[in-house]
Amino acid sequence: MNIKMLNENEKFKGKTFTLFERDFELRHETKVTWEIIKKKNSVAVVPIDSDGNIYMLNQFFAAVNDWGLTLPKGSIEDGESSIEAAAKELNEETGLEGDLTELITVSVSPGYLTQLTTIFIAKNLKPAKKRLKCDENEIIEVIKMPFKEALSKIIKGNIVEARTVAGLLLANEELNNNGISK
Repeated sequence: MNIKMLNENEKFKGKTFTLFERDFELRHETKVTWEIIKKKNSVAVVPIDSDGNIYMLNQFFAAVNDWGLTLPKGSIEDGESSIEAAAKELNEETGLEGDLTELITVSVSPGYLTQLTTIFIAKNLKPAKKRLKCDENEIIEVIKMPFKEALSKIIKGNIVEARTVAGLLLANEELNNNGISK
């Protein structure tokens, strides 16, 4: 199917995202306008220690006015690679560092959001040599729990943030394939 973008108009520019309207021509010369949110790409990290524990965050999410369990995550800044961003977020949000392996890059909502999130697993964890400071607007608490308990929380509906669900399930597959799942 041949779809052609005709025009893009910026409607709003905020601190963390920009809202655009994009005009498209679909089949049979049908024209539509879609609203698109442009946001920096991001990373998420599944930090698992040698005892099979995961380090998650209990974080406040203003959009839903609620707390939720999530992976350490954040934006990739200009000039920063995804692995550099993952190491930075792991340090800032948990005080840990480790060996990072990329698992997947996902799109949470490709119908209207440009942001892609690259998910890493972090193993061989140790305290960071120099702890980086968290962003001022982040309200988080580090929660250490058995990895299997985190998986159980997905099934029970206690973990619902999509990148976290994807990261945990993919990390479980990675750990099982390497024979080290606890």
